[in-house]
Amino acid sequence: TFDDGYKDNLLYALPILEKFKVPALIYITTNFLEQNVNLWWHELMETIQNRSAINFNYERQNFNFILKNQKQKFSAYNNLRKIFLKSKIDKQIELLEKITGTKKRINYSKICLNKKEVKILDNHTLITIGSHTHNHLNLKILSNEEIQYEINKSLEVLEGILNHKIKHFCYPYGGKNQASVREYNIIEKANFDSAVTGRVYPINHYNPFALP
Repeated sequence: TFDDGYKDNLLYALPILEKFKVPALIYITTNFLEQNVNLWWHELMETIQNRSAINFNYERQNFNFILKNQKQKFSAYNNLRKIFLKSKIDKQIELLEKITGTKKRINYSKICLNKKEVKILDNHTLITIGSHTHNHLNLKILSNEEIQYEINKSLEVLEGILNHKIKHFCYPYGGKNQASVREYNIIEKANFDSAVTGRVYPINHYNPFALP
């Protein structure tokens, strides 16, 4: 399985899958099909890699990170990632503005699949396209109505492009703090055939809507 919908799925993964005849499922975040794509995790990592320090104030709290080696950079990324995972889109953008010191966001559309490329993949015998929501948000911080929007919008876009039902789903981020029983039940009721998490555990007694 592949998450998000990166162009390298088509350019690099597909030839390897073809060589070894391995079927794959690609879960598309439909907002990433647009011409202007904000990927906070990429921009955060790029910013950290290019700085020797980051200092900012956010939500009445001061943040000061020394970034002189990879261990410090990795630690800063993981600490800030936790805040992003608990934030909705407007807060994610606000936090990026504080960290980077600019309101101008990097456009990552060039590394993401476009609608034409999703169609190419969908037509391939080895590839199945699934849903990864519309905005790639932590579902656990959303209301039931907001989750429903993320699902419905994603299906509207994908089924509109591909002209067939989308049967499989992947939870954004996929850990226990991003998806659990409530989210599994909502996805099951949305008439998917399966849903996968980012969790790792032996498959003994499994829920097809919480696959490891």
